Amino acid sequence: MGKGFRSCWRKSSLSVNNGNCVEVARLPDGEIGVRDSKDPEGSRLTFTPEEWHSFLGGVRNGEFDSFSRKPPADSGPGCPDSPTGGPTETEGSADTLAVHPFSARR
Repeated sequence: MGKGFRSCWRKSSLSVNNGNCVEVARLPDGEIGVRDSKDPEGSRLTFTPEEWHSFLGGVRNGEFDSFSRKPPADSGPGCPDSPTGGPTETEGSADTLAVHPFSARR
């Protein structure tokens, strides 16, 4: 992106005014940033445009709808809604956190 480019952070129009929001922006390097609106100077996750496109496709397809429901009291660890039926592996260091199939950097 060109010199002087400034990121414009956006919140969902469905966000309520209780401060529990995330904001999204296209960053100067072309990646997509996601941050906590309560801590705009804090850490952020970054995704390539391809990763973000894949994530949005999953949202549109309802693949993450189960996360908005309270889990049953007897549910154990793991990700029963994941394609593999088990926990999703997470790898990374203090500088990089990669959650398959998306990578996210702090």
